[in-house]
Amino acid sequence: MKVTLKKFIIMAFIGTLLNIFGCSGGKNKIMNEKEFTKYYLEVLQKRLPEKDFVVSGDLEIFSKQDEKIHYLENAYRQ
Repeated sequence: MKVTLKKFIIMAFIGTLLNIFGCSGGKNKIMNEKEFTKYYLEVLQKRLPEKDFVVSGDLEIFSKQDEKIHYLENAYRQ
């Protein structure tokens, strides 16, 4: 299938509009950094109940056993 420049631009424009306005009529809500950190902590606690994690800042979770901070910037951006 040959895609011309004009078709490519139209597809890119439609994709951008869908991304901006959402495909589901605005039902999808983007989490802010604080909400994402809280959600990530909940998932960690469910998957690793033997470990003790606490929020140490927006997009930062501290592991008490390992004494390490897990930075969530990359996960949040994705």
